[in-house]
Amino acid sequence: MSETNTVAKPFDGDRPQLFKNVVGNKQVLKRITGMLANNKLSQVIFLNGPIGSGKTTLARIVARAKLCQRRQVGEYEPCDSCSMCKKAINDATCPIVEYHEYGGEDVTEAILDDLKLILQRPWEIVFIDELQDMKPDLLRRFRKMLEGTKATILLATTHPDEIEEAVRSRLLSYEYEITRPTIEEAVNFLENQLRNHQVSFNSRQQLERVSEAYNCEMRPLGEFSRKVLSETGGKLTDEYLDELFGSLRPQSQAATLGNRKRRLI
Repeated sequence: MSETNTVAKPFDGDRPQLFKNVVGNKQVLKRITGMLANNKLSQVIFLNGPIGSGKTTLARIVARAKLCQRRQVGEYEPCDSCSMCKKAINDATCPIVEYHEYGGEDVTEAILDDLKLILQRPWEIVFIDELQDMKPDLLRRFRKMLEGTKATILLATTHPDEIEEAVRSRLLSYEYEITRPTIEEAVNFLENQLRNHQVSFNSRQQLERVSEAYNCEMRPLGEFSRKVLSETGGKLTDEYLDELFGSLRPQSQAATLGNRKRRLI
């Protein structure tokens, strides 16, 4: 094979590692964990949602649960103690050979040649993030490869409207719509994160301000406690929030902080 994993440490320790720690999307979690508990995980899972909704995190937890060596029938959480679970989080030097993660724009003809064999192995997991960024001709070829796959394929997209209709239609029955958390869910998440990192704060109103400023995007919310810890020594104050967000109203600030360039096919 010419290419393997493109991510040296795919299971970022700062992200939730278990389903119980995922914020929001309870109905989607119920459906996916139900399949895992019954050992009937769909061969393809297609996650569709906006930036910061937790698609990548969820896909990686699904992969981690699938790879877990001690998970029993009726269970869906990774055990967090077997060699594979520990390796998934801690080992940055030895990639998990059964796990293959790519960004859509990184997929090449050579990678598809490799995947042709990989997809015939039931123990393999392939995750393609930002599927809409794959070149159209490669995406059409990949669509045909989905037929009869034995591996687990995890796909995610931020812009489903940029995926060709024929491909989107093929994936429709595997699609799960992911949304950003509510303000309350985001605040609860922030509170747990800050406490875990021993960062003090004065009120939940502060956390509401942060959640609104970041438009409930999980990516910056997940990094916020470490940011406060490194920049203030572990104390969240109103003055710090004023410095961070300025005088802009939260939603206006969210538009500034949340902007991402859309990458077109």
